[in-house]
Amino acid sequence: MGQLNILGRVPLDTDISPWWEDTFYTESTQTLTDTMELVQLLIQETNYHLNQAQVEVDLAKQTTRILTSASTRSAQYAYTWWDWVYRGCVIASLLVFTITLVQCCYLKHLITSLRSALNTSVAFEPLNLPVF
Repeated sequence: MGQLNILGRVPLDTDISPWWEDTFYTESTQTLTDTMELVQLLIQETNYHLNQAQVEVDLAKQTTRILTSASTRSAQYAYTWWDWVYRGCVIASLLVFTITLVQCCYLKHLITSLRSALNTSVAFEPLNLPVF
């Protein structure tokens, strides 16, 4: 073995390159730079996928809004159409009920007047009076 350096165990007769020719720092820095570029690329791809996912979510929301508004409009149209049919049936039923009630009252009055006329004619029959 050769002589030892006071500061370390490096033999004095070995060929040691100076610090400016050392590639360890350069390689470490290059590795760190490559890693940072890879991370930046992954972040950009993730941002792209997040933006793409956001676009798809917005499209799905808009499609849902369009479909619900269309079905709501058709449901409102159907409801209002059936509502008017129902209202028409209710009005017709009330009209029929009113006419039936008037007829019942008229027939009751007619029967009462016929009965009184019959009673009057029966009562006046022995007298042979003309019936009005």
